[in-house]
Amino acid sequence: MNNRDTFCRKVRSGQICVGTGITFTDPAISECVAEAGYDFTWIDMEHGPLDLSETLGHIMAVRGTQTAPFVRVRCNDLNVIKPVLELTPAGIIVPQINSAAEARAAVRACK
Repeated sequence: MNNRDTFCRKVRSGQICVGTGITFTDPAISECVAEAGYDFTWIDMEHGPLDLSETLGHIMAVRGTQTAPFVRVRCNDLNVIKPVLELTPAGIIVPQINSAAEARAAVRACK
């Protein structure tokens, strides 16, 4: 549903994956990107004005395509990460990870 497996297979096989960052609120942008055949989108909640509803719109816009939607969350916090995971993106990107302890905290938040 979220094309994570397709994306991971390509990466593991050494193929180049092409994607783009999404900072606009209109999910038509993600739909156009998917129709153009991009492998992934990077939906940026950290530096963009996107809320959960708009992020869900972007994730839904690429369903049924070969594009995997990744979401960069605002910060390494359970209360920020959990609602994004419930949108079922292909994966999340957690910013500002500068130590093993911070990485473990991000993993705990995802579980």
